[in-house]
Amino acid sequence: MRRVMIDVAKELEERFDFAAAHYQSVGGRSDLDDLVELLERLRDTVDQIPGPMIERARELYEFVGPEQFEQTLAAAVQGVGRTFAPNDASDFVKMLDLSLSFLQAAWWAGARRRTTN
Repeated sequence: MRRVMIDVAKELEERFDFAAAHYQSVGGRSDLDDLVELLERLRDTVDQIPGPMIERARELYEFVGPEQFEQTLAAAVQGVGRTFAPNDASDFVKMLDLSLSFLQAAWWAGARRRTTN
């Protein structure tokens, strides 16, 4: 099995930057200005995410695979400012970790059921 490496920090910076630029281009609404500010703060604090958190995200990426990781990350970025407002990028990664861990647990539960049937 070929191991895929992902630069989680770089991926997060790019996502936050892209989302901020998108909402900035729409502009003209104070709620979007607040969202842009939040996304920029997340982007600017990516370098402060502790190494073990980055490593855990990378491990979950390898477990769930690139497609599921992408879908979960995209949904999490879309949720910023709507369903949750992380203080910084570390808070965002904690939420992402919970979402991906849920998928991992669901997979293990399904695997356990398959082996006991």
